[in-house]
Amino acid sequence: MAENTTQQVYFAPPVAPIKPYTGAFGRKQLLHLLRRTLFGVSNADLKAFEGKTLDQVISALLNVTDFNPAPPLNDYSVMRGTTKQVQAYEKDKAGAFILDKDGNKILAFVKNTDGTYKLDSSGNKIPIMETVVATVATANTNPNANDPDAKFGETWVNAMNNGTGGVDGSRRQSFKAWWAGLMIAQERNVREKMTLFYANHFSMEADAVSSAILTYNSNKLTRKYCVGNFKDLVRDITTDSGMLVYLNGNKNVKTAPDENYGRELQELFTVGKGIDSNYTENDVKAAAKILTGWKNVRTNHNAPAVFTSKDHDSTDKTFSAFYGNKVIKGDATVNGGQNEINAMLDMIFANAEVAKFMVRKLYVFFVYHTITSDVETNVILPLADLFRASKYDIKPVLKALFTSDDFYKASNMGTMIKSPLDHIVGMVRQFEISVPTDPTLFEAQYQVWRTVSTASSGLGQSIQDPPNVAGWPAYYQEPFYYDIWLDTATFPRRVNTQSGLVRNGVASTGNEINIVNPQARAMSFKINYATWLKGFANPTSALDLIADLADLFYGVAVSQTVKDRLRNEKLWFAMGGVTITKDKEWSDAVTAYLANPTTATGLAKSVPARMQLLVEYMLRAAEFHLH
Repeated sequence: MAENTTQQVYFAPPVAPIKPYTGAFGRKQLLHLLRRTLFGVSNADLKAFEGKTLDQVISALLNVTDFNPAPPLNDYSVMRGTTKQVQAYEKDKAGAFILDKDGNKILAFVKNTDGTYKLDSSGNKIPIMETVVATVATANTNPNANDPDAKFGETWVNAMNNGTGGVDGSRRQSFKAWWAGLMIAQERNVREKMTLFYANHFSMEADAVSSAILTYNSNKLTRKYCVGNFKDLVRDITTDSGMLVYLNGNKNVKTAPDENYGRELQELFTVGKGIDSNYTENDVKAAAKILTGWKNVRTNHNAPAVFTSKDHDSTDKTFSAFYGNKVIKGDATVNGGQNEINAMLDMIFANAEVAKFMVRKLYVFFVYHTITSDVETNVILPLADLFRASKYDIKPVLKALFTSDDFYKASNMGTMIKSPLDHIVGMVRQFEISVPTDPTLFEAQYQVWRTVSTASSGLGQSIQDPPNVAGWPAYYQEPFYYDIWLDTATFPRRVNTQSGLVRNGVASTGNEINIVNPQARAMSFKINYATWLKGFANPTSALDLIADLADLFYGVAVSQTVKDRLRNEKLWFAMGGVTITKDKEWSDAVTAYLANPTTATGLAKSVPARMQLLVEYMLRAAEFHLH
């Protein structure tokens, strides 16, 4: 059969461009945009963007430069890190140590509001104590502890293979913790959200791949292309070693073609299952033949996949009318495998369904799960035209979507139930909880990240482990979509997680992660209310503070009546027989507390506990789970 070169007839006539947003771009619109493009929104995020135009914010969010984060480490080989109490040293408001005339640090003692030292019953000054992690190494009974390729504190990503004795399971947990850490420390751009989008789109269950090295390399690939060229990403992911393992591409040979990847390439990764997507079973079979001969290197998981021409079906492959009856000529050369893949992708991407399918997935991920006929006509089709015109670069599409009138419609704000990662990572970022940074205590850092990763998994979203090749059901399962994130098992866990975080947060000496024993996973987050409160515009005003908290926490606006009730019912809660009854009393208490967070006198000392009550109460609202 002669080769058909008329695929272009499948392009619909260009439609009108998507309608841009021309309304006010204030705090409400900014919060909506940041909630959808970042994991959580902090006061620091708001300050970084407030006052900027929509175009300026979008430019920053899409400014995803080259990024090569330090790779994950072996934090699982030894038990290291018991805690001990030591006396703190004086620090200035910037957090720097105050030194005496000889350059020595000054020990810290509790002070009264007038600046004098508080004394105990014996007349001695009361030291301020803090918890630190003692670097004590002890024997480990973990059967997976002995990593043959990476010592404690070294990276395992350069190893050749999985190791022995179940080490790979420990590495996979290390990888998940590492990515949780990148989400927590994300730059103010869309990189981490888009990397998660692609982890869902090109679902490769880490536990099914069973190689942390391959999973890490696949993550690097999607991270590289997160706002790049989608067609190039599909080309590279097709021969990615992790994908070859996950969808049996490494078993696909001419004597027994495996249709797994050839099917998902079309059904889930490119043209989709839309009403106009009419690829056939013969198209799946033809794609499978083109993909024969590729294998990952089992003796070196860091080696690129190899093509073996003797295992490749080099006959001509004929596709259906959906692809213009295209014939891909067989190629028996040493480069035949890649040549045929390139030809097949040129054929697939010449079909208009690719752009429409991908734009719909972006819309569901970033905007709303229901695509009405109006949205299809006025949003999906214009963006699909733009996607094709850009030769499948994703950044122009994201820019048009995030600056569109549809994105800022009231009906699309506060309509998503937060994913577990949005929920957990968002709280850590909103409360601006610091993570240990001392490189000699990296395991304390990993403990924080592991806790976040484990918590998200318990709520139904295990990092890099969607339940199947279709991804997480919340992004495709009709008619429930995001509602799937909440059920009778996960909702109580959400509430317990957020309440535990806040209840453990009554600390006035610092935003700390208290690592009791990393190997035993015992830890607590501690919120520094003094630092956190300073991030609000006017924390000494109860009304202003509650209004700002409502903006920060709730995906939908709440009425002034609700805000007044929050002030009257919780902020003035009686504690220790002392009840704040007037706004001025709150103002005076916060002023004194911020001036001296270690104060043990008056109403000021109760500010952290009162904040805990207020915050925990506000987080119980249904609106907190929306964004």
